[in-house]
Amino acid sequence: QQRGSQDSACITGAKLCVVSVDSKAYEFSWTAVENASAYSYKVVAADGTIAKEDAACTATEASVSGLAAGTEYTFSVSAVATEGTSDADSEAASIKFT
Repeated sequence: QQRGSQDSACITGAKLCVVSVDSKAYEFSWTAVENASAYSYKVVAADGTIAKEDAACTATEASVSGLAAGTEYTFSVSAVATEGTSDADSEAASIKFT
């Protein structure tokens, strides 16, 4: 869980990291997944409100800004399989932060 420090926080198995945090934005990165055509990510507040989402992100990073101070959020990302392959979309990796 990231609490506003400048340190990176990673989920080892999921390879999802909070790369940097400052007063204006959170930077997230994740490892590319073979045969992924895109990545779907979502930032959800503890009350269920979606703060930001992108269902067709082609990068392996995202910057999220404009979040309310002191609110707990969850960032989740999953790989979207390339159409026409037998691969399924990946399970979501997520990390909570305030």
